[in-house]
Amino acid sequence: MRILKIQKNKLFMDTGEVIDISRGIILEYSLVQGMELGEEKYTEVLSSAALHKAYFLLSRRDYSKKELSQKLESKFHRGDVVESVVAKLSQQGYIDDYSYTKAYVQNRRYGRRRVEYELFQKGVSRDIVSQVYRELSIDEKNEIRRLIPRISGKDREKQVAYLARRGFNLDDIVYELKNYPEDD
Repeated sequence: MRILKIQKNKLFMDTGEVIDISRGIILEYSLVQGMELGEEKYTEVLSSAALHKAYFLLSRRDYSKKELSQKLESKFHRGDVVESVVAKLSQQGYIDDYSYTKAYVQNRRYGRRRVEYELFQKGVSRDIVSQVYRELSIDEKNEIRRLIPRISGKDREKQVAYLARRGFNLDDIVYELKNYPEDD
């Protein structure tokens, strides 16, 4: 594979591939325009670029393993490289689905069902979510009581629908709405 052009932080290859790359990697591997890269060197450069991109992404916010893998695969198109980078980051402790789930649950004001669904979409297993909920022992009824004043002007059907969309248990919703003191 031949490097056609190096422009700012992009490496243009003769295969049509454009790789996001940092100046540090260009200097580290002494990459220049017209340079021929063997498969081994190309994989090494790609791995280094993917690792740098992953560090950058993780410096901005937390990701689950699946989210980070998808993000990196959209940029680097090599599953083996992305898999090795994600494994390395996981081993170093930068990616941890358990810690990610714990922080996600603590910072969300939704019911368990909605949080479970959102985390499932992000690739977190139901076992991890269940374990986190057992540890944190979150009181969803208290969260429902906190939201009731916000929706007090609506009829009962709309209140139930609103709280159900937020992922709360229907039995808890009905109980809390029934026992919430009405202002006269």
